[in-house]
Amino acid sequence: MICSTALNCFYEGAELPDMIKDILFNYKVRYDTLKNYAKRRHALEKLKALAPKTMEMMFDD
Repeated sequence: MICSTALNCFYEGAELPDMIKDILFNYKVRYDTLKNYAKRRHALEKLKALAPKTMEMMFDD
């Protein structure tokens, strides 16, 4: 969702932080896998910026 410009037509950018927050709070997420994937896609900084403040520490190195 963060990296793909093709998906931007399905949602507005303003909804993205709420979507990320809902995913991180409501689903079981493997943070190490998510962090590695975000690094490969060069989106780790975007993910850190969109993650709720209480979860930022999950994405620190």
